[in-house]
Amino acid sequence: MTFIALFIAGILGAADEASSAVPCDDSLENRVPLIQLVANPEKWDGKEVRVVGYARFEYEGDALYLAENEYLLGLSESSIGIYVPYVEYGKPVDASLDTKANDRQLVEVQGVFRAHKDGAIRTVGAFTGQIGPVCRLERWEFRAE
Repeated sequence: MTFIALFIAGILGAADEASSAVPCDDSLENRVPLIQLVANPEKWDGKEVRVVGYARFEYEGDALYLAENEYLLGLSESSIGIYVPYVEYGKPVDASLDTKANDRQLVEVQGVFRAHKDGAIRTVGAFTGQIGPVCRLERWEFRAE
C-alpha cells in the first residue's frame, strides 16, 4: 500500500471509532435525584448515574437543571453539565442523542458523573459537575393518570 492509501485507511478507521456510541449499563435501574448530585457531588464522582432534569443545549453550556425556572434565573450552581460527544457540524456521535429534539425538555440522561474539582472536567466551572459522555438522552414523559 502506498502512503496515501494507508493515510486514508487510517482516517476512515478513526472515523468509524468516533461514530461508535458510548454503551449504557442497561442494568442500572435506579435513578439518582438531580438534587443529590448537586448536594453531594463527591459521593457520586466516577459512578454511572441516571438522572431526570430540564435540559438546555447551547454553545459551551449544555446542562441539566432542576427545573426550567432554575435555567431562566441563571442558577448554574444547582445544575450539572452534560457532555454529549459531537462530530462535525454539531451532530452527536450517536443519532439517538438528539440534542435539538430534547432541548428545553424534561429528559432522562445517563452517563458517568464527574464532580467539579479544580477545573479537572470538560465543562464550564459554574456547574457542580458533569455527566458524560452521555449514553442515554430521552424525553421524560409525565405519568398519565
